[in-house]
Amino acid sequence: IIDLNHLTAKCFEKAVPLDETIERVGEADLLVILKSDIKIIGYGTNNIIPFETNEINYFGSGFIDLNFRGQGLYHLLNQKRITCIDSKYIMTRTQNPKVMHGFNHLCQSFNYSMNPSIEGIIDSFALKVAKSQYQDCNDQMICKNAYGRELMANTPKPTDFTKHMVKDLDVDNGDAIVLVGIKQ
Repeated sequence: IIDLNHLTAKCFEKAVPLDETIERVGEADLLVILKSDIKIIGYGTNNIIPFETNEINYFGSGFIDLNFRGQGLYHLLNQKRITCIDSKYIMTRTQNPKVMHGFNHLCQSFNYSMNPSIEGIIDSFALKVAKSQYQDCNDQMICKNAYGRELMANTPKPTDFTKHMVKDLDVDNGDAIVLVGIKQ
């Protein structure tokens, strides 16, 4: 747990309370760890959330050591996480445009439609899925003050790809966007 907390802090570029890591890992239905030799270089947590007659595969934390980025490991981590929990719906909540890119790539690779789309379009059923877990998220799937703070020291800025999705996201206020994938 301490190694996971240190990796999280390294990725966020600031300290992360150990209690948060203990809680996140302890409540997870799935913990995927990537190692290089004996060193942990990445990890991800997922939760199974009941929804109507199905389940949502919720992608919680996902981190790759800064020294190992750019090698396709984030996509590999997400592939493991999606194949371990087969579900019609996948979901995450984030402030980070890089996570939005990764989630979109995952959706495309496994035949899910992503909501909001890169154009900012939201399927009404996807909004229902999001609100089943986050009742306070608005119709743009943004949860105001979800984290109470900016999680990272330097959250990446929106790209052309993500600008329509996050135009109303106030990271400084702790806002987060919910992303939902629906199997096609």
